[in-house]
Amino acid sequence: MLDLWGDENRVVRLFGHLCPRLYDLNTLACWLIEKEAHTEAFLAKVRHITQVVMEVSLLNGQRALTVRKAAGRNAAIGIPQPLDFDESRFIQDGEFRGGRHVDRMTRRGEALRRTYRVDSIVGGSAAIRRLLGLAATAARSRSSVLITGETGTGKELIANVVHYNSDRAAGPLVKVNCGALPESLLESELFGHVKGAFTGAVRDYEGRFRAAEGGTLFLDEVSEMSPRLQVKLLRVLQERQLEPVGSSRTLAVDVRIVAATGMDLRAEIKAGRFRQDLFYRLNVIPVRIPPLRERREDIPLLADHFLEKYNREAGRRVGHIPREVLAVMLAHAWPGNVRELENCIERAVVMSPDDTISLDLLPEEIRESVPPGSGGEAESSPDPRSELRRAVLQFLASRKDPAGVRALLLETVEEALLRRLVESNLYSQRELAQMLDLSRVTLRKKLAHYGIS
Repeated sequence: MLDLWGDENRVVRLFGHLCPRLYDLNTLACWLIEKEAHTEAFLAKVRHITQVVMEVSLLNGQRALTVRKAAGRNAAIGIPQPLDFDESRFIQDGEFRGGRHVDRMTRRGEALRRTYRVDSIVGGSAAIRRLLGLAATAARSRSSVLITGETGTGKELIANVVHYNSDRAAGPLVKVNCGALPESLLESELFGHVKGAFTGAVRDYEGRFRAAEGGTLFLDEVSEMSPRLQVKLLRVLQERQLEPVGSSRTLAVDVRIVAATGMDLRAEIKAGRFRQDLFYRLNVIPVRIPPLRERREDIPLLADHFLEKYNREAGRRVGHIPREVLAVMLAHAWPGNVRELENCIERAVVMSPDDTISLDLLPEEIRESVPPGSGGEAESSPDPRSELRRAVLQFLASRKDPAGVRALLLETVEEALLRRLVESNLYSQRELAQMLDLSRVTLRKKLAHYGIS
């Protein structure tokens, strides 16, 4: 963000040089320190030089100038934060010299885009591959997105991925938890209000929709929104316009909506708690995040990822997760999903007295997940590919005739995998089919072929 502060003529000169380059800036903030009587004359000068649309508003109790491109899209948002500067740093021989600050903002935006690449989501299961495809599709589109998933599955992470891989990545990503505020406050927070709209409204407030202009508004826990506010949200989605609380003025907004919920909205519609027409407006691109119990093969990858993260943050060197500990993790249902797993690993790294993670460092409810009679022994390895590769090489070394080996290996591995998964009694047929990326009909045929009941 670039903050300009100065007298009227100085700011006019700066605008004359800056406005041809507005498309290079994420935000341009100008604080007006002139008296009210000077405002119109000032705006007339700037309007004549720049050919942009401007308006003066109150932000945090200060008069600020919001600058828009002639087409109406925000080129800048006024923020009352005066910073002294040397004019020569910004204008030299008629050229704009604010590059250092802009470069810093550009680097931050690029870092966020790298952090939230589509392939940054950890996991290799079929369920995660499908999720990555959906996230990429949503990012390429400008339509509304509805993210569903249990608590702790990573709905906000997917919202970040969608925004920072879209053509709105240079715009703001504004987040609102609809379940964290009462109805009256949520209405003002979303749509803004004018001074005097209600007791305590001592100044105008633009609201989160307008703050997200040109970018994305993430509505978390959208199912918690009251029926009255659902109507207002529906109008914004349909007409791309809103009215601040206490105002009859209609304002155009250019915002993409990404909503999220842990509730079954179709059930909420049947119960009369959620509007069906709003559901269809939000659910243009549905993105379901599978719970961790439906993609247990991702647990070792996620555990290693969090182990590396918290080793780095805590300055520790805790080694890989032992086989018996991983076996317990694989047996746990993870009702808190990825968030619960992350908490478990963070706790183990912080509490470990040495460079290992032992069973006693896991929370009691996770240790109790070990199936009776298993003794905590693991048949899965933290590096299963290496063990499988060694077994295959030993088998091939014993075969003089390689004919038919491929089909034999595939069938043997497939049968062993299916038998192990069915005998574990951890999955329904639907969950098994999803995990193995098979239709339920194909799964039933394979089980019958191998004589697995």
